[in-house]
Amino acid sequence: EFKSNPTGYNAFQLGQTYNIIENIDEANQYFKLAITDKFLELHHRAQAFRHLAAFELKNKNYKAAEVYVDKGLSLVPESPLLNIVKANLLLETDNDEQSVVFCKIAYQNNKKFLQGEQNSKFEQTVIEKNMLLYGINLSIAANSKELFEYFYSKIIQQPISAEDKKTIDFYKK
Repeated sequence: EFKSNPTGYNAFQLGQTYNIIENIDEANQYFKLAITDKFLELHHRAQAFRHLAAFELKNKNYKAAEVYVDKGLSLVPESPLLNIVKANLLLETDNDEQSVVFCKIAYQNNKKFLQGEQNSKFEQTVIEKNMLLYGINLSIAANSKELFEYFYSKIIQQPISAEDKKTIDFYKK
């Protein structure tokens, strides 16, 4: 389809397909093509930026990751996954305070999408329990007692495994 109709949308879909089969280099080539299409739907462009930012972050190319994630957030600031990438980037670049801010934004926006308070034709969400565990882990990495308490108060209300509960209670102590 892309060969006969090389649109940003088709490039985005190929990027996602290559990402799923873990051919990340090929995925990134198509995501880079997708973001150049000014007619590509906003959420698709934002998620292409997210994929590129996550790749650059994984490879410790922090400046490139920052450019991609900020472009994505400028398009769809409420995206939970873009906010997670931004939180991870800030954590890795020793900006723990700002990382905490973006972690909370990611959680709050994710919850709004899950509860139907925010709608999108495309936005991807995270299972709430996983988001809470992410928040717990980031709070420990950022050494943020305030963020830990924020997520702890929410996760103890969730059905979680006995093993997860033991681990979280250990961290609490």
